[in-house]
Amino acid sequence: MNNKTSNKTSNKTSNKTSNMTSTVTSTVTELAENVTSTVNGAVADIADAVSNTLNSTVKRLDLSKLDQTRFQMPALQVPAFQKPAFEQPFDTDRLAEFARDAAYVGIGAIVVAVQQADETVRSVAGTVTETLSTRARGLADAIR
Repeated sequence: MNNKTSNKTSNKTSNKTSNMTSTVTSTVTELAENVTSTVNGAVADIADAVSNTLNSTVKRLDLSKLDQTRFQMPALQVPAFQKPAFEQPFDTDRLAEFARDAAYVGIGAIVVAVQQADETVRSVAGTVTETLSTRARGLADAIR
């Protein structure tokens, strides 16, 4: 009868240990998921902040806020004369085309810079998330 009592006690202890291990493992897994979720949220916030900073840096110049009272031009007396008739030495259409192409190149450079910043932020976020997940899994495995 002593063996039966010993086996029952051993089974109860084994069940309690198994239940405790299961509880600790689920708690660690839940903690790891919470950390991963928090890190992903923080990385998204950082990406938004970087994007907003870049967007505010590239704002258009607002001349309506310029204090024009500080600029006083002197009155000039210019004699009247007739403009001579001559041909333009350059092609204005080519000049306009060049200016448009330069604007497209500038905008393209800005877009590439924003994409590279976004890629860098996402890369750092992935590395941080992967490291935290790996460490959390290692901790969960160590507890088991």
